[in-house]
Amino acid sequence: MFSTWHGTASRDAIAHRRVPVEESGATPRPTNRGVTSTERGERTSEALVDWLEWTEHEAGIDDVCARLSDEWIEGDRGALGYRRSRLAEGTVVLYDGRPGMGVHVRMPGKACRALEASGRVTEWEPFLGMLLERGRSLTRLDVALDDRTGSVSVDRCYREMKAGHLVRNLRVASASEYANALGETESRTLYFGSQHSDLRLRIYDKALEAKAPGPWTRVEMQARDEHAIALAALVTVAPANERSVVFGELLLHYLDFKEPGRDGNRSRWATAPWWSDFVLSCLKRKLTLAPARLPSADEAIGNVAQQYGPTLAAVVDYAGYKPLFEAIEAARPRWRTRHRRMLAEWRAGA
Repeated sequence: MFSTWHGTASRDAIAHRRVPVEESGATPRPTNRGVTSTERGERTSEALVDWLEWTEHEAGIDDVCARLSDEWIEGDRGALGYRRSRLAEGTVVLYDGRPGMGVHVRMPGKACRALEASGRVTEWEPFLGMLLERGRSLTRLDVALDDRTGSVSVDRCYREMKAGHLVRNLRVASASEYANALGETESRTLYFGSQHSDLRLRIYDKALEAKAPGPWTRVEMQARDEHAIALAALVTVAPANERSVVFGELLLHYLDFKEPGRDGNRSRWATAPWWSDFVLSCLKRKLTLAPARLPSADEAIGNVAQQYGPTLAAVVDYAGYKPLFEAIEAARPRWRTRHRRMLAEWRAGA
């Protein structure tokens, strides 16, 4: 077990300790897809949707709720700028916000499993495809893969990482342990990617978290906004029987545990058999983002007026328009590619 991850809890609060991880490196050996080692046997699960969040811009609250459940209760408060909410089997639907905010849906893993159990979702591909249609904004998608053989344990991943046997494409890495007031460990997690990043990976002890029989390790990718859209698009175009393999290729691109070799460049070491058996692939796949939609000129003006209008009015009342015009001219050299693209699109559409 983790000798370095003992709980540090006080008697009356949950303790949380982060252990920074050094940069390490290490990429793949050829492997026969689907061939498993004698150490671990076959992987025991398929890729699953473990969190889903989106905004409906055209459908009303009743239509949205009708697609997801027959039994709703009214929440006692809203969130994220919405004044009201409805709850059903883990799903939270937020509504009654400012004009243009639409209806926001949040479905953690429990809600995703309930949607499957109800028969409303038998395959996630068409459901995710529906969320990519016009009138909806997909804001978060988590996809996970489980190992129940004990081969891909959090302890093992931590040891291999600390030993420098990991090549990763997410720079920030940390280890976290949560303990209750009695000092009993309630969860252990490895994080890859900043908590503020749109793409993050977690490896955690699902049996410990769920208080269920183990071994049970979950490897999960959390994608937000454009990354969530790219991940959903990848899942929807993959045949159902290849979804786990495609997801394994993504995992191998971002996390590649290595078998130590003699080459001075760890990226050329062979992928560790226990990891290649888990991801079931020797290929790597990176999420490809579509160019982000840029606001129209009217939308940009509206955004500036909404966010900075009162401040600009106060500046003009105090100092007149001249300092404002000077500040705008001084900002031109700070244009980035995004601003030049916006200007080009506005001129082309004029």
